[in-house]
Amino acid sequence: MEMSTGEIKRQYKYAKDKKKCVSILAELNCCSVDTIKDILGLNKKSGTKFMKDQHVTLSSEKIHSLYARLDELNEQIESLKDEYDRTAQMIQSAESR
Repeated sequence: MEMSTGEIKRQYKYAKDKKKCVSILAELNCCSVDTIKDILGLNKKSGTKFMKDQHVTLSSEKIHSLYARLDELNEQIESLKDEYDRTAQMIQSAESR
């Protein structure tokens, strides 16, 4: 599995803690913090430019852990979807009276 530079930039853009995000992205992509900073344009002294089609590779161990996390998130989403549906039904029921 590979993360594109666009995916890395998107993760950074929406991160609450940008400093932690850089190190997490480096770990997930099996690369250095400097490489992530280069991709994000944060390494002013480096001068390295990354094109949109460049990818960072992930180890099979990281891929496995990411798939496991996706499974966890999917379970949470399903649970929240059920709660959302029940809440919407309650509102509709109350409004129709």
